[in-house]
Amino acid sequence: MTTTFDGQATIKVRFRSNPEYVKFRTQVLKTEWNPGDAYPTWEEMVVEFHNVEDLDRITRKVVHLLQLGFEVYSTRYKLDQQLAEEEYPPEDPPEEDDYVFVEDLHGCVRI
Repeated sequence: MTTTFDGQATIKVRFRSNPEYVKFRTQVLKTEWNPGDAYPTWEEMVVEFHNVEDLDRITRKVVHLLQLGFEVYSTRYKLDQQLAEEEYPPEDPPEEDDYVFVEDLHGCVRI
């Protein structure tokens, strides 16, 4: 039985030169790019995942990028719950049970 969960990984690749970016566009993204055009200093690839096999595929993608000589600057993983919380942060005020009480010399203080 395969456990499923939803999320996304963001792979960030940094470029040091225009030819390096052209190589990324042609070999990784499979898109054309004019070598004379200006190039970005980094590119992000967002990949969704739903199970462990998908995470393994993402790890293999990172290793493939490294083998091609690219600088993988970072890889961030987030589950949909984290993504939803970032997009719609909870606005409920803390409840009484969320407070911590610390005793001092004069009694309890709520912090």
